[in-house]
Amino acid sequence: MNNRIANISIPDKDSPCQSWKLYYSALVSNYGTPNAREAWLYTFNQSGNSSCTKDKAFNTWAARNKIDVANGVDKTIAGVTGIGSNVISSLGTLTGLTPKVAMVAIVGGLGITLFLFYRIAKQIQVSDVMEVLPLGKAGSIAKQLKV
Repeated sequence: MNNRIANISIPDKDSPCQSWKLYYSALVSNYGTPNAREAWLYTFNQSGNSSCTKDKAFNTWAARNKIDVANGVDKTIAGVTGIGSNVISSLGTLTGLTPKVAMVAIVGGLGITLFLFYRIAKQIQVSDVMEVLPLGKAGSIAKQLKV
C-alpha cells in the first residue's frame, strides 16, 4: 500500500519505474529540486524497485535528473540489455532484406565462378590436361623409361 506525503503518493517496492519518476516530479513541484532529489534518494534507497536500476531508460532519466541510483553492475546489466534489444530489433528489420542479399550473393558468386572457369578453359592446353590424367602420367613415365 502506498503511503502519502502532502497529497503525494509514495511508491513501494513493487511499484513500476514510471511511478518513481512521477513521484520525483511531484516532489520537485512541491519542494524544489535539491530537496526533492534528497527525499527521492532516501525513499528509493529504503524501498525502491531494484529492477528499475537495471533499466537503461530509467538510468538515463536518473542521470538527466542528477540522481545516482545505479551501481556499476546495474549499469552494465542495463547496457547489455539495451544492446541485446537493439540486436533483436535489428534482426527483425533485416528479415525482409536478408533473402534479397542472399540472392544477390548467390547470383554474384555463380557469375564469378563461371567467369573463372571460362578464363581457365581459355588458357589451358590439351597437353596440360593429358599430363594430369592417369593415362597421361603413364605416358610420361613410359617416355622416361625409353631414354
